[in-house]
This record gives sequence, structure tokens and C-alpha cells, in this order.
Amino acid sequence: MKLSIVMPCYNEKSTLAEIVDKVLALRSEKLDVELVVVDDCSTDGSFELAGELAARHPEMVVARNERNMGKGASLHEGFRRATGDFVGIQDADLEYDPRDYLKMLAAAEELGCDVVFGSRYLRSDSRLVLRFWHSTMNRFLTFCSNFLSDLELTDMETCYKLFRREVVAEIVPKLKERRFGFEPEVTAHVAKGMKKKGWKVAECAISYRPRTFSEGKKIGVKDGLRSLWCMLKYNFAILALAAIAGCSDGTGQAVDPRIADASRPLVAVTQPTEPPFAYRDSSGEIVGSDIDLARRIAAKMGRKLVVEGVEFVDILPRLKEGTADMGIATITITDARRKDVDFSAPYAFGGACFLYRKDGRKPRMSQIASLRIGVETDTVEDLYLCRHGCDPVRFINLVDAIAALGSNKVDAVFSDVPHLKVAAEGSGGLFLVTPQETRDLYGVAVDKRRPDVLAAANAVIAEGGMK
Repeated sequence: MKLSIVMPCYNEKSTLAEIVDKVLALRSEKLDVELVVVDDCSTDGSFELAGELAARHPEMVVARNERNMGKGASLHEGFRRATGDFVGIQDADLEYDPRDYLKMLAAAEELGCDVVFGSRYLRSDSRLVLRFWHSTMNRFLTFCSNFLSDLELTDMETCYKLFRREVVAEIVPKLKERRFGFEPEVTAHVAKGMKKKGWKVAECAISYRPRTFSEGKKIGVKDGLRSLWCMLKYNFAILALAAIAGCSDGTGQAVDPRIADASRPLVAVTQPTEPPFAYRDSSGEIVGSDIDLARRIAAKMGRKLVVEGVEFVDILPRLKEGTADMGIATITITDARRKDVDFSAPYAFGGACFLYRKDGRKPRMSQIASLRIGVETDTVEDLYLCRHGCDPVRFINLVDAIAALGSNKVDAVFSDVPHLKVAAEGSGGLFLVTPQETRDLYGVAVDKRRPDVLAAANAVIAEGGMK
């Protein structure tokens, strides 16, 4: 079993090394531990220290927000990078004891639970006396959350929450809160999953050693008020969506004619130059694992499927203009793209690496500013390189980028791991790949006017699981 611990960190240099050691001490013959530290632009050297610790511990993954964005935003990033069977949350201070995750894992296994909350208020043999008003506020917020979500928790605001990987994959694309509003928001989604998907939820008693504001505690009264607002916002939003789903047209507006006309084929657009996901076989037909998924979605809807090959940059515009119903081309789920299209639940984990010539220089992320790195234009890999100080050489598709590498016009190509592995394996030893540099979640992009396609995609993905 593998446990991923996501640790948001902001100016916690004084406690970071100790809490990292405590988390990694959970490793055993039966339990692998991955620690994902996401620094929120600390100013006290926390990020640099995390990098030093990661150099000594290969189980650590360190990321950094491009600006100070809040605990919730750091958790979103950490969840996207986590690869464990279970994913938990750990603050970078010493208020919580990581050994309690062993109890929570045991509870998840014994009870068959999908989510486990670690409660500071459940009875144990002994406990520290907590501050009255702090505890009273937490209990009040928990009561309000329970009232709105119909859960029966004793500690909604707890840091310690443990999720099965499938739950994380379902929830992460929907998360919006970037600060401490994360707790009531994620609890609302857990409540929805409990009602709609049959998720099992449990609580487990944990220890707690609170620190004071002078010692670095950051949550305050305004965060409590924001928490109340988030409870109302997300619980009522979920109820409203459920009510809307029961309406005849699903949106309260005119039904899109493509939904009403069952004889219309489902149009899927993809970039057919990226095996094993989408490529043309010897007869010119577009095939691959993404196309297999598209066929299952069409079959679920009882529709015929038409697959059209386009450049990657044209996929989302086709959906926006209504000339395609879904885009399926290992499209990474991002908040920016969700403004234009809907995304299914993730159907695959992915990430990017470098492809380079065996007789060339092996690229390192710390050196990319001095290298000619080829990348597909308008992709998350393009944005990632720019954020790390590289001005990449952009290509309309991956085939052109790899051809440029073969002719020494670029020093390396940065793209999805599966695509580059196929290129390396088919190069006769000319190309090599580096270890994975990023972690992404791939989803089916859907025209916002096609809730029927989105529902079918989510149903098929739920049946087949994530790859």
C-alpha cells in the first residue's frame, strides 16, 4: 500500500525538518510513503530547506506556487501530484502527530471506508486540555457543516483527512477554495459523494498539540466567517445542482438540439499524432486508448461516433463553437481550461518528461534556461517551461518537435511521458527519456452545452477506473 501525504508549507522553516522526519518514519515493509511538500512562496527559507531535504529523501516531491496563494491552493497542487492509494493532509508544524495516520489507514481498511476524518474531539485515553473559545468555534463550525451537509462529524475543521485515490480524483477538479475555506468545501463534496456514490465515511480519534499565534498559527476570525460562507455556498450549490439535474432539460434553458436528436452522431476531436493514446494506423484510421474510451462513451449514449483529427490548439475552440461534442487527447485538467469547457473526472494519471538525444546533453530542470527545449504550443508543458525561466521552441504538434530533435534543431523535447516513451522505444536507441518531472490528471473535455456527454463520460470512467 502507498500513502501520499500532502504538506502545504508557508514560513515553517523552524519545524519543517522535524515534521518531514516524522512523516517519513511511517514507512515500513507494508507501507510506502510519498511526501508532497507544496511551498506557498515562503520568505523564511522553507522552500530552500525543503529542496535540501528532498535531495536526501527520494520519497519527497517539492513544488512551489508561483505566488502566495493560500493553503487550499497548495493542497490542490499537492493532490494533483500525489500518486498513493490513499492521500492525507499534514500541516508543516507540529500540532498533529503523523503516527495517527496509521490508525486512520487501519480504520479505512477495516471498515472499507473511502474517507476518514481525524477528530480532535473524539474520546481517547487521555488528551491535552484545549483552549475553550478555539474549541467552541470549531465545534460550532462543525455543527453548522453537519446541519447543511447531513453528516455527523465531530471535527469538520480538522487538518487530518484521509482519502482513497479515487475520491481525490473525483473531488480535485471541482475544488475552488484557495485558503482555509478548503475544509468546509471538501466536506460538502464528501457529503455529496456519500449520498450519490455511496462513499463510506468514518472518524478516528487523533492527538493534537495546539500552538499559539505567537508560535505561528495563521487561522483567524475572518477565516471562521469565510468558513461559514463556504458551508452555505457549497452545500446549497450541491443541492441546487441536484435539483437542476431533475429538470427536463438539465439546465433550465432550451435543450441543445444535439441532445434532443438521438440520431446525431457524437463528434470527438483528437490529435492523432500521439501514440499510444491517439494515432493513425496503417490504414489511416485513428485508433488508440483515447479513441477506445470515446467509443465506450458513445456506446453508453447509444450514439454513433465520428472521430476527427485536428491540431491540439484547435480542440477547445471546436468545443466552444459547438462543432464537436468532446475532445480527448490526454488533455490536462486545469482551472483556466475549465472556464471554456467542462471536464470529466480524470481517466488517467500523467506527467511530462524530457526526450533527448543519447549523444547529447541530458536536460535538467535547473538548466533549461540555457537549452533549446521543443514543446507543443499552448499546452500545459509550454506554460510550465515558461514559469521555470525557459523560452521554449514551439511546434504545432509533437511529431514536428521530435523531428527537430532528430535533426539537432532543439536540445530536448518536453511532453507527456507515454508519448515520449513511445518515441524513445521507436528511435533505435537514438533518443532517451528522463524521469517524470510533473504530475497531471487527464480528463475528457466536453462542450458546456452537452451535460449528457459529460454524464456518460463520467459513468464510463467510473466503471473502468483511472489508469
